[in-house]
Amino acid sequence: MFFKNKVFPKAVSTISKSSLSSPKFTSESGVSEKGIAKFSVDYDEVFGMDAQLHPKNIINNKRFEVKTPDVTITVNPECSDLIETRVIGGVKYILICADENVEVNGVNIHIEDKEPATV
Repeated sequence: MFFKNKVFPKAVSTISKSSLSSPKFTSESGVSEKGIAKFSVDYDEVFGMDAQLHPKNIINNKRFEVKTPDVTITVNPECSDLIETRVIGGVKYILICADENVEVNGVNIHIEDKEPATV
């Protein structure tokens, strides 16, 4: 089994400390320099300096949850590809593809197919 997502776009069978502390991974995750240094020390203490981890051992694939300070969204892990992050007009958004059967508090809602007029 190989692991692949936006942070690790190429399929990998193991993950190393250097891949988890790479600028691509840490900048997208918002980890501070101090946090990276602490992670490096903790990684070495827990797993060993040259340990290679299998993604299945560090990721809970039975649950997919997106959290902000005010919102928690739980998604079927098999449908995690329906979640996307995007910056629109300088504002960060979490987008959920909602092509069918949308409910809010148990009430079905209809999302209009209107797209904004272009000039």
